Amino acid sequence: MRWPTLLMSSRRLSWHALRSYTWATIMLLALDLAGVVGWCCGEAGSQPQLGAYPLHKGSQGGRLMEFETFLAELLARYKPDKVVMEAAIRRWDRATCHQHGLAAYAHGTVFRSLGISPVEVHVDTARNGVLGRCRLTPAEKTKQVTLKDIVMAWAHARGWEPPTHDAADAALIWVYMTEPHLYPYGGGRQSTKVRTGLRQAKLKAKAEAARGTLI
Repeated sequence: MRWPTLLMSSRRLSWHALRSYTWATIMLLALDLAGVVGWCCGEAGSQPQLGAYPLHKGSQGGRLMEFETFLAELLARYKPDKVVMEAAIRRWDRATCHQHGLAAYAHGTVFRSLGISPVEVHVDTARNGVLGRCRLTPAEKTKQVTLKDIVMAWAHARGWEPPTHDAADAALIWVYMTEPHLYPYGGGRQSTKVRTGLRQAKLKAKAEAARGTLI
């Protein structure tokens, strides 16, 4: 059977539940929403296809219609079982308002084409889960390295050639969702708890070792 029963029975599924089942053989499409739309699509465990689609400059409505047409063609070409996309940033400047518009159109297009609702994942959660961090070190800031540069280097290390940083971010989200057995703790508060627990365990072991030495 190609699709787990749990996913068949629910159209509104959290990304936590989806990650628990995506190691099965499913076709997953990941989207990075921006002025250049990055995408990554493939079956879990396979070599995915990567791409980027630059939206033409113009009116907001025109760009949203162009995105809707592009996404509908992408869905028709690959027929993914599930769609995961970057969650829009909770800020309301011009760029993020455009991202919220893309997210809204993506929800409508995916539901109309496939009858399912896409799952949203914050790109920092995927970075934290796969790379182990979502912030730059002071040394990297001094060298003017960006997180997108780090994600691009990660993609190259896997042997992939994403055409843009947006495609690399989409690939990162795709890997995070399709390889939960490699990145079991995810990101955000959960991985913070895990790191805190490991740190406390190390301190406890060091204290016990020091106490044993004294004895």
